[in-house]
Amino acid sequence: MRKSIAAGVVAAASVGIILGGTGIASAASKTIPEGTGMYYVNKDIRPGIYSTEGALVDGGQTCTWVRGTMKTLRMEPIASGKTKGPTTVKIEETDDVFITSGCGEWTQDTQLDGGFLHSLFGSLDVGSLVDPLVGSLEVGSAAGSLGGSLATGSIINGSLANE
Repeated sequence: MRKSIAAGVVAAASVGIILGGTGIASAASKTIPEGTGMYYVNKDIRPGIYSTEGALVDGGQTCTWVRGTMKTLRMEPIASGKTKGPTTVKIEETDDVFITSGCGEWTQDTQLDGGFLHSLFGSLDVGSLVDPLVGSLEVGSAAGSLGGSLATGSIINGSLANE
């Protein structure tokens, strides 16, 4: 039984690696339109390094940007900048929002890699693959046979839950 569980999880992990960024994060845009707007990280835009040519050409405008986190329905700034020329900003996976005003289009130069577990859990419903293969499992029964290779997740009733 444990061998079939491990085989099912390895198969699911392989599919996760192959599919890579086909989950929610890949639905987010790699560009941020010019002008003014607020964009939710991992929903509207992907984490990564973005660049812009700077302020819109409209009569001396300034390009202003803010990376923020949402705390108790208020945006709290993490970092911000103001420029007229080209600029680059790194939007972290832990950021909640990115606000831009008066800037040209932002283009993603580099996507941040969340690592193996991010691609597995963020891109694939592992439970849908594991459940038909192994049925229901006792809590922790598969964790021991995996030797801790999925230390941040646990298999519960045939589905992999990221904790």
